[in-house]
Amino acid sequence: MATFRFELVSPDQLLYSADVESVVVPGTEGEFTVLPNHAPLVTSLRSGGVILVNGDRSSKEFAVFGGVAEVTNTSLTILAERTTPLKEVTPAGLDQEILTAQTFLEAAHGEAEKRLLHEKIAQLREFKDVVAARQSG
Repeated sequence: MATFRFELVSPDQLLYSADVESVVVPGTEGEFTVLPNHAPLVTSLRSGGVILVNGDRSSKEFAVFGGVAEVTNTSLTILAERTTPLKEVTPAGLDQEILTAQTFLEAAHGEAEKRLLHEKIAQLREFKDVVAARQSG
């Protein structure tokens, strides 16, 4: 099967790099799957799971909390604001993230900042539902 280069980068280091068959990405406009020869695009990311597929050999899952994805026909690079292995994400941890965002929302002054924080809270709640469903199933 054809592959492409995937790199997961934090603000200060390369976290993961491998040739993969496909990657599910949590874009702000919705989840999408990147395959070899994908059309180029750049998109911002919402909080969610990044799932790498390498056929029967292996798959990996990461949680990202914001960032940017750049897709070319030969690669996908995710620059994540923050990331952790998806298996380490818990509903209780996401509740804490939501509480922190709500605290920032209460202190926000501008409408643009308030709108972004409302979106972030909604994304975190959606991600929490996904994590809870995965853990119960």
